[in-house]
Formats: sequence, structure tokens, C-alpha cells
Amino acid sequence: MALAGTLDPLLADKGAEIPHWVVVLFFVNNVLGVTGTSYFLLNYFVGERDRSAAVIAAERERSERLLLNVLPARIAERLKSGESVIADGSPQVGVLFADIAGFTPLTSSMTPDDIVLLLNEVFSAFDHLAAEHGLEKIKTIGDAYMVAS
Repeated sequence: MALAGTLDPLLADKGAEIPHWVVVLFFVNNVLGVTGTSYFLLNYFVGERDRSAAVIAAERERSERLLLNVLPARIAERLKSGESVIADGSPQVGVLFADIAGFTPLTSSMTPDDIVLLLNEVFSAFDHLAAEHGLEKIKTIGDAYMVAS
């Protein structure tokens, strides 16, 4: 910078006059270059933000489905609202634990697809009966099914 300041008076007298249109062209080029770069960078980062928001929304939905698979909706909402201890009392409660007798030996000769089809058929029937009788499905683990009234 100091060198340019020192040489400027020496070069000013010796140099050819730059046409006005060249000065304007370079000025416009500089403005458009900065503007274009800013536009493309902003466009890129807005796209990244939108993609990240979509990923977050998908993960939030996945998390919600997993939570509702494990807990009743009413309890899940209370948990999400910040309640750290969730315990309700009721004068009369019935709890059913159903387990498929002989499930392990039965499934030892089945393919994974057949096991999933079997469990889906059995648990779908249980879900239908639970809804029909006003029971609340608590959870399923393996071949175990739990409902409460």
C-alpha cells in the first residue's frame, strides 16, 4: 500500500488516460461481481437451511412415531410438555399381558418375513379387540402384548 502511494504521483503523469467507458465498465463489473457472489452464496445457504429444516422435520416425525409406538398418546403429550414424573391413580384398573405360547420353538423354523406376518396378524386382531372393548394398548415387545383398562 505504501509503495502504491509512493509510486502514484510518478505514474500519474506518465500513464495514458483511461477512457471513461473503461472506468465505468470496471466499476459496474465490480458491483455486479460482489452482488452476484452475494446472491449465489445467499441462495446456497438458504437452500442448505431449507434442506436442514426438512431433515429436522422428518427426524421429529420419526421420533414422534417411535414415542407413540412405546407410549399412549396422552402420556406422550404429558412427557413432551415437560412433566418429569407421570403417575396416575385409578380405583379400578385391569392389565392384560398376552404372550404367544411356544413362540420361540415355533419361529425357529420360520423366515423373518413369516414371523413379521404372523405377529402382524395376531397383533392386528388384538388391536381390533382392544379398540372394540375400550382398552388402551400400552406396548408390544417381541411376541408380548400389553393392554390396560
